[in-house]
Amino acid sequence: MFPITLDVLIVGGGIAGLWLLDECRRSGYDVLLLESKALGSGQTIASQGILHGGLKYSLARASNGFINNIKKMPPIWQACLSGLREPNISSVRLRGKYCCMWTANSFLSRISQIGVQIGFSSVTAFMAKDERPIPLRDCPGKILRVDEQIIDPKSLLAVLAKRNLKTIIHAPSFNFSSELVTIYHPENGDRVLFKPKIIIFAAGKSNSLLRKIHGLDSSIMVCKPLPILVVSGNLPELNGYCIDFVKARAIITTQRTNANHAVWQVASETAMQKSEGNFINYAWQELRSALPGFKWPDITLSTYTSNRAEIMTGGVRVNNSYALRDGNIITAWPTKLVLAPYLAEQVLKMLPAPSNNKNGVIVCKDWPRPKIAPFPWL
Repeated sequence: MFPITLDVLIVGGGIAGLWLLDECRRSGYDVLLLESKALGSGQTIASQGILHGGLKYSLARASNGFINNIKKMPPIWQACLSGLREPNISSVRLRGKYCCMWTANSFLSRISQIGVQIGFSSVTAFMAKDERPIPLRDCPGKILRVDEQIIDPKSLLAVLAKRNLKTIIHAPSFNFSSELVTIYHPENGDRVLFKPKIIIFAAGKSNSLLRKIHGLDSSIMVCKPLPILVVSGNLPELNGYCIDFVKARAIITTQRTNANHAVWQVASETAMQKSEGNFINYAWQELRSALPGFKWPDITLSTYTSNRAEIMTGGVRVNNSYALRDGNIITAWPTKLVLAPYLAEQVLKMLPAPSNNKNGVIVCKDWPRPKIAPFPWL
């Protein structure tokens, strides 16, 4: 069996891999993406979906380079979501069109000033009481509207997969070196050999294992557990942050399942500081304190943990997207969902010119395609 040449082979079907696949395909590359499980399984499907503009991170004194990059991302996403630029993802469902930011102290005024001084176009104005979401109607103090959209990550995965379905392969079993990749058909055991010019690892936390298999340094990446509180019930819409100085007491996004039921995903930096072992109780306390005056309906509480891939250089966490080339292997981490377009731009600069062949699409036209991962609370 002769190996089939490819320009690019991407391993991993989360937001990083799918966005890269779309960019590569439109740029003329003979490219395929391998996913061993379900598209988005792991960090992407567990994401709250906020298209951050950087204001929250500026409060924590993130690096200027990261802030400058991330605040450029919302306009790119908005153009794609409006169908004004590629990839056209205008059919992606939104969880919300904006975020609220609030706190019980006067620090919120300073937040607004910081936004204006640094140049965050997403910062608009304080909200009148009748403009506030229901849970914030009786919240004391001011509420700042931040025009950061919130996407449904499952919808995003589905739209990107549909655009590129012919170049996505479900391969639960595969073997590879830096030269040859063998994939096995999950139903009949048939195998196909590929010889890619470039292999891109875009598998989130699995990048560490993939690098180790190839004898590459895996210590650059650490896996950080991120617990999320899940609040389910007849809840109103709410998307936003309750800030306790530089920490988020509660980051809340809403996924509506029907007219009378919603799921709130709640992250809490302050609850994580108190106790990882009792996160659900501490996070619930923080959430209630963030929404004084809100009359809670009957709800159920649960939790899940998203394992977040983080990059460390010189003992310092890298907030920016990160791409590293070792020979013909590129390892790519977006670090934040919103940075996927910037990561794709970084990686494309590392690629040789495309061959404009379509060998991969022809050979794998009858191969099974992976499903979209379910939400982690289901």
